[in-house]
Amino acid sequence: MKMVCKLCRSKTELCNSHAIPDSLFRVIFRANSGKAIELNDTIDKPIGYSQDSWATDQLCERCEQKINQSYEQYSLKALRGAYGGFTRLDDGVLFESLDTLKIRQFIAAIMWRASVSDHTSYKAISLPDKLNEKMRFSLNTLSLISKRTLSIRGFKLVDSVDGGFTREHLRECIISPFTRRYLDSNNKLGNTVCFIFLGFLFEVFLSGYPKDSSYHSEFIGFNKQSYKFKYLEITEIPEVFEVMVQAYSKHKEGHTKIKC
Repeated sequence: MKMVCKLCRSKTELCNSHAIPDSLFRVIFRANSGKAIELNDTIDKPIGYSQDSWATDQLCERCEQKINQSYEQYSLKALRGAYGGFTRLDDGVLFESLDTLKIRQFIAAIMWRASVSDHTSYKAISLPDKLNEKMRFSLNTLSLISKRTLSIRGFKLVDSVDGGFTREHLRECIISPFTRRYLDSNNKLGNTVCFIFLGFLFEVFLSGYPKDSSYHSEFIGFNKQSYKFKYLEITEIPEVFEVMVQAYSKHKEGHTKIKC
């Protein structure tokens, strides 16, 4: 059945579209016999298996290919170190041959697609109509989204706890986006949206900068050719740690469908 593409707004057949790339889900499914382990913070919902890649009918084939070829294909390879590699430092991972503006557009495209998705995994993201339209226009015309509209910083996830998550485990972890509040440079409360996938956390500041100007050099795109993803302990992310604690409690109580 023909429906309206949310990017170009033409009425046509739509694809089974993903905000966070489908290829990241497929890697997880292949490593776990076609399914993933799903943790959640719903008290009465047990730990279980899932084959859901959070897709909805969203974009037409032409727009799907446009986003994938313009931003997604490059960014996934680049974040895996395919272009110039990376250097592990004491406080982070430095990429020195990186098109940071393309990475920035890639994250913006994920956020826009998540915001217009009907999937429950993206329910935390609700952007104002004016911002959604500004982002839609920029992505549809392949024009840069201004820094006044979005500021994005990234972190490389680590787990220093003995017996904790390995790098491979962290790369195979996808978290439903969550939001935070922050004080912007005009002393007004603003929102950030956080995404976790491929072993990174990306934090998107909406329509403003943090009050502390020292953050500015930490934004992706500040330097167009390089970026250092500072290390961030996954157990120091409150929103993630809370889910981990609840999952451990469910496991101890036998509230799980996972066979160990």
